[in-house]
Amino acid sequence: MAFCIRSLVEVPALQTTLLAGAAGEDNVIKWAHSCELAAPWEWLGRNDLLMTNGFTVPSSPAEQVEFVRQLHATGIAGVAIGDKLHSPPLSPQMLEEADRLGFPVLSTAYDVPFMAVAQAVAQANRHAEHERMTTTMRIYEIMRQGASQPATEILSRLGAELGAQLHIADGSGQPLLGLAAVGPALCEQVVAVSDERAGNLPAVVRVADGDRQALIVPVPASEFACLVVRPLREADPALSVLQHVAAVMAIEIQRGIARDENLRRLGAELLAHLIDRRIDAVSAAVRLSEFELSDQELMLLAIESGGPAADDEVHRLLRRSHTPHLLLNRSGVLYVLLAASAVPAVERRLLDRTVGASAPFSGLRESSDAAKECRWALEAARGKHLRLVRYGQQPPPFMPRTVAEAQAAADAVLGDLLAYDAEHGGDLLRSLREFLGANRSWQRAAGALDVHKQTLVYRMRRVEDLTGKRLDVTGDVAELWMALRAHDLLVDAGEPATVPKPE
Repeated sequence: MAFCIRSLVEVPALQTTLLAGAAGEDNVIKWAHSCELAAPWEWLGRNDLLMTNGFTVPSSPAEQVEFVRQLHATGIAGVAIGDKLHSPPLSPQMLEEADRLGFPVLSTAYDVPFMAVAQAVAQANRHAEHERMTTTMRIYEIMRQGASQPATEILSRLGAELGAQLHIADGSGQPLLGLAAVGPALCEQVVAVSDERAGNLPAVVRVADGDRQALIVPVPASEFACLVVRPLREADPALSVLQHVAAVMAIEIQRGIARDENLRRLGAELLAHLIDRRIDAVSAAVRLSEFELSDQELMLLAIESGGPAADDEVHRLLRRSHTPHLLLNRSGVLYVLLAASAVPAVERRLLDRTVGASAPFSGLRESSDAAKECRWALEAARGKHLRLVRYGQQPPPFMPRTVAEAQAAADAVLGDLLAYDAEHGGDLLRSLREFLGANRSWQRAAGALDVHKQTLVYRMRRVEDLTGKRLDVTGDVAELWMALRAHDLLVDAGEPATVPKPE
């Protein structure tokens, strides 16, 4: 016979009496657990007996009524409260609600340790515990046998073993490991739970799933993930068993993360080679085919980088939507290469980022030009406070309309200066940039360059000689400044790449 509330009360040595909820005397107790947390139902499973010294019992009658309701709704067998310990007085309203619900409220004598209650329950449920252990062993055997199988097959077999539909989802409710989605309604529940708790889940959260309940169990992976359980039988799978399932699926998630990070590093290297024209067309086509980006029209996006964490989020967004892509962080700009057909959907997902898009292209030798185009479009988006600008759509304020025009303007104003620096290993361009950036303050600019003020004066005279512009004439200063901006935008895409490193 199953060990139930009545069985517990009938053991004389346990000195436990029923205070309320007599209609629940037949509630089966599968496990007894002591918990003093504010929401114990988030740490216990169905048919568990909650044992408490009273710290977890609220003080007001209304809160005590809600306390009983939550425990009952979770399927907890009953609550045993240590007598003469730390519990506030149990209100008549609480006991009346327990009677109405048939939820047993018990009192355990002061001199009876909860360990004795737990041992009695464990002894009575040795057969059930053996079954749980056997089920756990079968879970790990399924995982071992499925080492070379896709996660969908593994989770399907685990679900059949436990009598439940199993899903793995991220904080946005989207499926991981190529699994099926949980459905819109349950997806919203996952998002709400994740947001409410800032990604820190208790042992289990129970949410509505139509006319039934679904269970959300945290998966201990490096990225937020949860096991979503939809029971197909009347009884829920044991929480301890579900935690084992979550643990084995965390291994699968970590494998996927490791594979993905390796591909991301290789993709960053490839994109850097394409932009810098350091790879031939044949090799590039072969490499792009490995990322499912060959034989199609491509586009390059420049996204304002928000730092490593924000860049990682863009990568996860693209990965979760199964969008083939290459990612490269360079000079504070995140470059994303992807199929032109995928751009509209990606743009809709990047609602909080500033984005510049290149013109579509197919020739791999055009990747370098595309980097300049999307960088140019990003500058236009920043200058006009727009979320998205496509190349040629909105030129940066007071700047040439295209990359070609910008190159012509930079060459016309700075050409001789650039040639002089290249021939003599000079530092005139950098000195001019610092001088104008310091609002023509000789002292601040010289300090930034770590040179004497007279050295800077000499350099600026050489700049005037080479460019034919005067640094005390507003119109000439404006031309030099805009030419510098154009030049810097054009060369940004050619600076050394920052390739993600393994952790």
